Amino acid sequence: MIDSGQIPAAFADCWNRHEMGAFAELFELDAHFVNVFGTHWRGREEIEAAHRATHSTVFSRSHLAIGAVDRIELSHDGAVQYAQWTLDGLFAPDGNAMSPRQGILLFVSRRQGDGTWRIAAAQNTDITTPPN
Repeated sequence: MIDSGQIPAAFADCWNRHEMGAFAELFELDAHFVNVFGTHWRGREEIEAAHRATHSTVFSRSHLAIGAVDRIELSHDGAVQYAQWTLDGLFAPDGNAMSPRQGILLFVSRRQGDGTWRIAAAQNTDITTPPN
């Protein structure tokens, strides 16, 4: 059983083990996830399928490190977290290594009836240099 404070670390742990079944279990059945490209997945099954596909290709050797985390408690049963991340070990389809990426994950989580916290919604944002 995890609490809301453990969600970013659990997310990274499942990612780094490339265990997308365990990854999907972090989410509520009807959760939403928006990736860095603005693709919006609805439901645990879609979230798992999309991540399973990318973890068999571009993310197959990736490593996600979580940095600073800011948590906002919304209620006894709800929280928001902003987790900074660094992702390395990326390879393009042609096999060439890609540069590490950095970003921020937003998690909205809720306490379930059994006391476990699950992600209700998540959004991922790459940190990039704004145009001049």
